[in-house]
Amino acid sequence: MNWPLYIFFFFIISLIVSIGVTLLKVWVRRKTGKEVKSTVREKSYQRPF
Repeated sequence: MNWPLYIFFFFIISLIVSIGVTLLKVWVRRKTGKEVKSTVREKSYQRPF
């Protein structure tokens, strides 16, 4: 068995999966609600004052 090849292949797969997950999160944030999150952020910033 070529262990380095398997490790390299696994690394590429994990990297692609992580990139896909981050893109999916960004897409969900853009689609579902910038407004809600922005209002929540504003409230959290205004709380201490």
